[in-house]
Amino acid sequence: PYLAGRKLEAALKIKVNSDNAARSGNNTLHSIDILLNKLLAYNPDIVVMMENINDLSTLMYEGTYWNNNKTISPIDCAQKNTSKIRRSSDQWDGSIWYNQVIVDTKEQDRLVEQYRENLQLFINICRAKNIIPVLMTQPNRVVKDPEFKTGRGADIDAIYKKLYTRFSNTIKQVGVKENVLVIDLEKKVPSNKQYIYDVVHVNKEGSIIEADEIAHQLEIYLEEIHFKSRKEI
Repeated sequence: PYLAGRKLEAALKIKVNSDNAARSGNNTLHSIDILLNKLLAYNPDIVVMMENINDLSTLMYEGTYWNNNKTISPIDCAQKNTSKIRRSSDQWDGSIWYNQVIVDTKEQDRLVEQYRENLQLFINICRAKNIIPVLMTQPNRVVKDPEFKTGRGADIDAIYKKLYTRFSNTIKQVGVKENVLVIDLEKKVPSNKQYIYDVVHVNKEGSIIEADEIAHQLEIYLEEIHFKSRKEI
């Protein structure tokens, strides 16, 4: 986010403040919460959201955003004694949901719809506050990397990849439907270890590619908006 801001600042010749409001493990519901309860106070002009894999994992293993998982619940707080907190993988070992997701296409559709609703909610909140919403796809090694595994068997690996792709496509579909800019980082950042060091986290080289693309796309988008506003005047 910092580098993208500096590049955009240099391109547009205006002051740009770029802040990173992300937190490890957050999904779209957490991001919406941050938008409402933290970011709005700063009167941002643009808010960019990129979420995929955390939403997929939450929904696939819990069935809903409203869950009691100590790691990812939007409501329940983790115990103060961190030694008593089970790892998220331990909590998901007892999940009944991902077994249903494997065999039930309607269940898969339900998860995608929950994700779609949160993207829509994010856009609606931004527009209600005169903020420009921007969506991004997530660079990853989930879909194309043959070494990707969830650690829960080949059947779950296949469904996970399928749903990850559906979530990415949902971002693009919502963007088209709502006339919202979608920065397709999944397409831009090569899906290999040279740029993405694990499953979805980029290294320095990947970050530079991301910053270049974000700044470039925002520059084009903002110049188009400025041109339209001048034309209307």
